[in-house]
Amino acid sequence: MILDCPRALYITTFSGALDQVITNLTMNALHHGFSENTGGTIIIEVSEQADDSLRVKFSDNGCGIPIENRGKIFDPFFTTRRNEGGTGLGLNILFNLVTHKMRGTVNLSDEQLSQTIFEIMLPKDIEQLEANEDTAQ
Repeated sequence: MILDCPRALYITTFSGALDQVITNLTMNALHHGFSENTGGTIIIEVSEQADDSLRVKFSDNGCGIPIENRGKIFDPFFTTRRNEGGTGLGLNILFNLVTHKMRGTVNLSDEQLSQTIFEIMLPKDIEQLEANEDTAQ
């Protein structure tokens, strides 16, 4: 695993939710991307954006996600491993944590179909975002 993140980066968010997002992506890469015991590399790149948000790019060089599955990966109970104990909730939980709890976005990139790349955008300061929304109401 390779982590590319600035040392002096600060974010105010829900740390447990962020931890679960990274864990779910990692477990999916291990169970699906590297399922043939082929090994591989996971890269997490974190960068600050001009709009006071944070970009987290999570990629692995595994087998990728088949085109026919790409539109369903965030759906509840969608799994290609049901017979192996998969519940199909990992990426649905991730989607809900990112979009509802942490007020961000998550997308599966089409950069490379032969690998998997998720791009997550998060506000750097969830408390400030919520305070601004309360003031606007």
